[in-house]
Amino acid sequence: MSSRVMTIPIAPGVKPQDLRGHILKTASNLFYKQGVRAFGIDLVVRATGVAKTSLYRYFPTKDDLVAAELALLVNGAFVSSELLAPEEATAALLAAARALCKAAPRRSQAS
Repeated sequence: MSSRVMTIPIAPGVKPQDLRGHILKTASNLFYKQGVRAFGIDLVVRATGVAKTSLYRYFPTKDDLVAAELALLVNGAFVSSELLAPEEATAALLAAARALCKAAPRRSQAS
């Protein structure tokens, strides 16, 4: 019986402990440059340089990836709001809300 060590293909220069953050940061850049609906998981895989199985280990679906990005955005706004003056906190929360609205899928305006 041979003992096999499972290796996880990762992007060159990315430490295994940083892989989730690398995927999330790369996907975030794609979201803001192209829009959430403009690309699929295959583009995220190519852009990150990770294997699809590695991406799915952290984010089973594209929706999970989007939800993680939105959670970071909202959490960042609340953390920032605790460190800022009230006027600045309000501006930070409004900026986060605007970013969420931009990232949300567009619905048709048909009546």
